Amino acid sequence: MKIGRVKIEGIKSYKRTKFTAENYNILAGENNSGKSNIISAIRWFFKHQSFKLTKEDINTGFKTDPSIIIEFVFEDGDSIPSKFKNEFADRTGKKFLVRAYCNINELKQKPQSPKYQILKFYGKPEDFTLPKLVDIIYVPSIRQLNDELKFTANSTINKLVSKFVIERILEEDEHTKKYSNVKDAVEELSNYINEGEDSPFGELKRSLKKHMLDYGNKELNFTLNPPEPNDLIKNSFEPYVDIEGSKFKLDSQGMGYQRSLIFSLICNMVELESKPSTLLNMYLIEEPELFLHPNHQNHFKNKLMQLSRINNNQLIITSHSPYFLNNIDNYSQVKRISISNNVSNLKEITHEQVSDICKKMEK
Repeated sequence: MKIGRVKIEGIKSYKRTKFTAENYNILAGENNSGKSNIISAIRWFFKHQSFKLTKEDINTGFKTDPSIIIEFVFEDGDSIPSKFKNEFADRTGKKFLVRAYCNINELKQKPQSPKYQILKFYGKPEDFTLPKLVDIIYVPSIRQLNDELKFTANSTINKLVSKFVIERILEEDEHTKKYSNVKDAVEELSNYINEGEDSPFGELKRSLKKHMLDYGNKELNFTLNPPEPNDLIKNSFEPYVDIEGSKFKLDSQGMGYQRSLIFSLICNMVELESKPSTLLNMYLIEEPELFLHPNHQNHFKNKLMQLSRINNNQLIITSHSPYFLNNIDNYSQVKRISISNNVSNLKEITHEQVSDICKKMEK
């Protein structure tokens, strides 16, 4: 599944704009022209990190409900989830449109998450509960390395450690029993701590009760939720930099090193995507050229192009660097953004237009 088209109305610097989403998309334009506002609108659509619109996010002069409409496209050979089969927005049975919006008056009172409608080919729009469709990996232009290394559900480091460490341990466990032994030991320890009047928790309970006042039928109790071995590995994971035998925290290094490490984590996602995913993996990356040497920019751009060619992957990148625009698959991947009177305008060229130009040049 992919995103086919995007239409934005009234959000930040955009009054009304639309564009076609390729697998690899470059948003090019001057500073403060509105490139990052495209990414903000998409993050809001998918409630990424609980991102909400505020009254300051309404485009000046826009009087109706701000919204973003996204067309989702199932490609040939894709397995279409049964929950969508009656919700298609066109006759092909391959596309459906979802509108995310919020009431402009409510937005003026407090920040708003989106509400959803499915736009049907026949009939009026209907309220719609958007299921989990997308995994978003978002790299803003100013990104703290510590944020990238947090073990949140969809973080890059979480996926990499799960793939290269935990998955290998599980594969080898049939012979080594290291994972199974740890799991059994944790369960045994938790039972010892938790169960019975003579357990450590039982003794703690009696000790506290001895000093507390009488509150009738209220009884303090405890429960122990034993961690999974996966969580033990992640919670104990600590990357650092070794310089001639001395140990340094990663954030003690310069932004060039930190930025390069962030992108090396993303480049490793190319290896992770060998297995088909049922979700769309959306990479939203702002100004990847920052703090990177031109050779590194070119290397990273090639990796991102490779990543975009894997099924169920799409990338949207903001950039000023020619390294991320050169040698692309098609000129339609470039979206040119400009701004005038605080309103952003997005221009793109389609495959058909490129083909027409080439034919005219041949003549």
